[in-house]
Amino acid sequence: MKIKYFLLCVPFVFSVGCQEINLSSAEISAPETSEISAPVIPQTSEQAQTETVIQPTEPASLLQSPDDINIYDADGMGENYIFSYDNQNFQAFYSYDNWKIIDSYKIRNNDDIKIICQALKDIHPVHSADMSGYRDADDMAYEWIQHNIAYDVLPDDSEWKSSAKDVDINPDDQNKNLYDMFLERQDIFSSYSEKPSF
Repeated sequence: MKIKYFLLCVPFVFSVGCQEINLSSAEISAPETSEISAPVIPQTSEQAQTETVIQPTEPASLLQSPDDINIYDADGMGENYIFSYDNQNFQAFYSYDNWKIIDSYKIRNNDDIKIICQALKDIHPVHSADMSGYRDADDMAYEWIQHNIAYDVLPDDSEWKSSAKDVDINPDDQNKNLYDMFLERQDIFSSYSEKPSF
């Protein structure tokens, strides 16, 4: 601020200082002060400045079709399946109208999740919530993604984090978002604590 004040005063001093003044006979008194306001002009550079915004990105898609996961029935009973993704093996357990994918939180690409869901649906379709039809790969993937979000936001010491790491795709959670699932589970857990004691 002092530098700006000095730079503003320099032209004034030079214009006054060029006149002949006899300072020896002049009385010296304290200068009057007043606020000086000047418009602030933003500095610009030769190149336009751009703001960099970093947005979270999902990993690149690794799959082109359901065949890419090489899913197979590990025990020949139609219940225990193994599939490959990103050089890892994953387990998928099937029971009537339910697929449970172990460590599903590790798979993050939404398009790949849909392809995996299509592969599961091709083997054993899961009924829709109203039981009138079957779930499609998109809504199965939506449920999986909601589980991934829950896994990300839950603290490590949460009792729900361990269940959020493995998605269960069944009719009950069709089209439910994270908030809906939370409220439903909240009611389930509160009913346990409200059991009457005898």
